[in-house]
Amino acid sequence: MNLNDKLKKQSSANKVSILTMCYHCGNKLPLENKAHYENFVVNYHDEDERHSDFWSSTFWFLLMCPTCGDASLYRESFESWDDCYDGGYNIDKKILFPLCSSSFIKVPRDIKNAFEAALKVVNIHNNICLLSLRMVLEKVCNNKKAKGSNLKEMIEDLARKNILPDTLKDCSTFIRILGNEGAHGGEDISLYDVKEIIGFVESILHYLYELPYQIDKLNKKYKKL
Repeated sequence: MNLNDKLKKQSSANKVSILTMCYHCGNKLPLENKAHYENFVVNYHDEDERHSDFWSSTFWFLLMCPTCGDASLYRESFESWDDCYDGGYNIDKKILFPLCSSSFIKVPRDIKNAFEAALKVVNIHNNICLLSLRMVLEKVCNNKKAKGSNLKEMIEDLARKNILPDTLKDCSTFIRILGNEGAHGGEDISLYDVKEIIGFVESILHYLYELPYQIDKLNKKYKKL
């Protein structure tokens, strides 16, 4: 059995169903494996193709929820920089659609976890998602040591300190108000609009945590600042 065959055996490729959670309807049950696609890549550094510099194998699965009928895209990745026959390999399993995780690198773990919790309920309950996004904003304010007895005052404090520019202050205020309404069962917000609010939160997190990291990384490389 070659390496690719071994990985196929390790993956979920041959399973009729994959036990996970449907983030469309919130039910945890076996999602039916309707189709899958696999891509195998290996770079050899010898002529007899016995040793590799790098190899990877990625499986994509189209899953269907038997309860709501919606589709999810699930991925399993195996990769290693070690010898492909003798070394170990890393495994990454992730639901790509519907979106329920983020790719942030420098966002503090508790804030990232709170944001991903909001993503996991966006298709299940709009108000709970809005309330979760408000919680993300509170964690950001605490992380940035904002002063104030409530979220409104803390947002204004960050704006006064120029930590939040005016546009992101307005985004934060909007998130706070809709989060309050979500907590008290206020006006119904469409799924489309909730996803717009998620985009607002992503912009805030990117500006405060990711952008400084990306600028610093490039400056260390090119030394322009």
